[in-house]
Formats: sequence, structure tokens, C-alpha cells
Amino acid sequence: MIKLKKDNTLLLKSLVESDFLLLNKKSGKKSRFLKTNFKVNGSEVSYLDSLETLKTLKQFIRILQYLQNKDKNIFYFIVKNKQFIKIAESFFKNKPFNIHIKDSPNIKKSNSDNQLLILFDHINNNSLLLKKLFDKNIYLINKINTKFEQNNWGTYKIFNELDDFKKFIFFIVLIELTLNKN
Repeated sequence: MIKLKKDNTLLLKSLVESDFLLLNKKSGKKSRFLKTNFKVNGSEVSYLDSLETLKTLKQFIRILQYLQNKDKNIFYFIVKNKQFIKIAESFFKNKPFNIHIKDSPNIKKSNSDNQLLILFDHINNNSLLLKKLFDKNIYLINKINTKFEQNNWGTYKIFNELDDFKKFIFFIVLIELTLNKN
């Protein structure tokens, strides 16, 4: 489905095939991530800029590749949708990665500096939460949402909504393929 090294266009092709570049809602704000808005069967749809989306996904892949080569790495997924939690848990159940899937950012402190927190939903972007995460040695944070933020608080962001099953599966497979790559 997705190959990361062999062909440079396969990731972009997979983005298009998985509807990852489409948002099911119209956004009134201008953003570098949004390309155009149009109507499909009476509903408003936003099309994301493919180059910006590809750039943010490549940043995310590079973070995963960096942590994959480190000892004692920990990946935290924060997902509010209970069905997506069950899907991710069953998908990563027998994998050799240290992945914790939760529905809130209540994370126990770890001695490892190689931790990545992936926020799949809107979580209040405040300095107190960021300080708590830094106190728990979590310095790499990647958010996936469509919230327009003036301050990113030193986090990475993928501008998309993973409320669609097809997009969520695409993202989980992308993570799995990146971490399984030798």
C-alpha cells in the first residue's frame, strides 16, 4: 500500500487514494494548509494543499525514524474516539514497539527521553499542559487536527481531521510501515 523508500510518488499517491487531502467541512479561514473549498452532493468539502500536507507527514515520518533508532523509545497515542482506540490497540497488539494508546494526556513519568506524544484530537493548547508534558520528559509532540492556533508551543502539526475511518487506518498503517522498516 505505502512504500516509503522505493518510489517518491507513492506517498503522495496514497494520500490521494485515502482521501487524506479532503476535509468533510468547509473552513472559512485562510490557511497555508487549505487549497480550495467546493461542493460535492450538496455538502461543503475543503481540499488540503498536497505539498504542505506531504511536508508535515514527512516531518512526522522522520520523527518516527529518529525514535526507531533510539533505545527505550515510547509512543503515546491520545485518541478520544473509543472505536479508534480499540482499532489501534488491536493493530499494535503483537508489534515490537512500545506504544501506549489512551483517551487522555494523563501519562506517567518515564526516565526515557525518547518519547513521542501523538494527539489525534483537539486538546486545549495551554502552557500548563505543555509544562506537565515536559516534566514527564515528553519533548516531541505531534498534533493532528484542524484547529487554527496562533502559537504552536513547539509542537509539530498535521492539519487534518482523522474522524474518518479510512484516514485513521491510513495513518496507523503509515506509522506501522515506518516503524517496521529496517
